[in-house]
Amino acid sequence: MAASNTLGSVAPKSLFVAGVVFLLVGLAVPAGVQRWLDTRTGEPVDVPATVSEAKQTVPFALNFRASYWVEIRHDLRTEDCAPDAATLPHWKVQRIRKWARQQSEFWAESSPGYAWGTGMELQGFDAPAGNYQLEIEYPKGIECLKSRNPRLLVNTSDLREYQEWGEWISAVSHYFAAVGAGFLPWSLVLWLRKSFGRQTAVPRIFPEMVPRHCVRWIAHRPQPLLTDLPNFGLICGAVLFVLVFIFMIFTAPHPSRGLYVQLRTRDARLATNSPWPDTLSVYLGAGEKFYVNGQIVRKDELATKLQQELDHRAEWTVYFEADYDTLNMNAIYAMDTIQGLGAKLVWITPQVRKELEEQSARQDAEQSTPLRNRRK
Repeated sequence: MAASNTLGSVAPKSLFVAGVVFLLVGLAVPAGVQRWLDTRTGEPVDVPATVSEAKQTVPFALNFRASYWVEIRHDLRTEDCAPDAATLPHWKVQRIRKWARQQSEFWAESSPGYAWGTGMELQGFDAPAGNYQLEIEYPKGIECLKSRNPRLLVNTSDLREYQEWGEWISAVSHYFAAVGAGFLPWSLVLWLRKSFGRQTAVPRIFPEMVPRHCVRWIAHRPQPLLTDLPNFGLICGAVLFVLVFIFMIFTAPHPSRGLYVQLRTRDARLATNSPWPDTLSVYLGAGEKFYVNGQIVRKDELATKLQQELDHRAEWTVYFEADYDTLNMNAIYAMDTIQGLGAKLVWITPQVRKELEEQSARQDAEQSTPLRNRRK
C-alpha cells in the first residue's frame, strides 16, 4: 500500500522536534527583528547650532546603512532676519577608522541646498554603519538665527523601509510559529495512539473450525478516517482557486465610459429620395451659440427644443456640427444631450463637410454636362 501524503506516517518524536524548532524560530526571529529596529538611530545628531561661531565639530555614530540629511531647524519669528538671502553653511563629513581613531578619511561634502521659514536643507550623504565626524562652517550673516534656538540635525527617513521589511519577516515567522504550535499537540496525539492503542482480532462464531470453500475477498484500500491533516494538493488547489477568482475580479477589463464612437470608412454622399425632407441638425457656433435647424436656442433650452422636434419624427437622427473655435466642453455637452434623449448622433467633422461639398460639386457638374450637350 502506498504511503499517504499526510503527517500520520511521521514519527511522533520527529514531529515534536519539528514543532519545537518551528515554534522557537517563529518566536525568536520577530523578537530579534524588533530588538534590532529599536536599537537603530534615525537621528544620530541633534545638537544646538552655534551659528555665532565660525566652525562647529560634532562626532557621531551610525548603526545602519542609509541616506542621511544635514539640516538646521529654528523657530519662526518676526524679527528682521533673512537667512535664505545669505550664504548657506558649508559642511563635510569624515569617517573615523576603527583601527586608528586618531586618523580619519574624507567621506562627503555639502552641495547646494536651500532655506525656508523654519530651517535650512543642506543636502545629505550615503554612509554605512561606523563612526563619523561632522564639521560645519557658518558664514557671516546668519548670526541673527541665534535668538531662534537653531539646532543642527542629521537624520534619515530610510528607517521606515527597514521597518516594512521587519514587519514582513515577522509575519512569516509568526506563520512558522503557528505551524510549530500545531505540530506539538499533533505529535502528542500520534504518540498516545501508538502507545495505548490496541489491535483487537475479529471475533468468530466457531474459532476451532478451519474455514474451507471460501471465496477470496478482494480487499480494497480502506477509506482513511479524517484524523490526519489533508494532503498538499487539496490545500494548494483551494488556495489557487481562490487566488484565480480574486485576480479575475480585480484584473478584468473595466467598462468603458464616455461617448460611443463608431470608426468606419468615410463614405461622403448625398441622401436621395429621403422620406424626411427636413433633417434635424444641431450646430454649435463660436461663443457658446447653439442652433437647432438654424434657430438659435439657449444652452439650457437645448434638450427641450430637441425633444419637441423629435416628438414629431419617426426617424430620430440628429446631425451635429461644431465651429472650429468652440470649446470642447460645449461640444461634449451637445453630444451628450443628443444621446441622452435617445437619438442617433451623426457627427459631421470638418473632413466630412469637405467631402460632402466636393461630392455635391461633382454631382452638380455631372448634372450640368447633359444640358450643355443638348444645347449644342
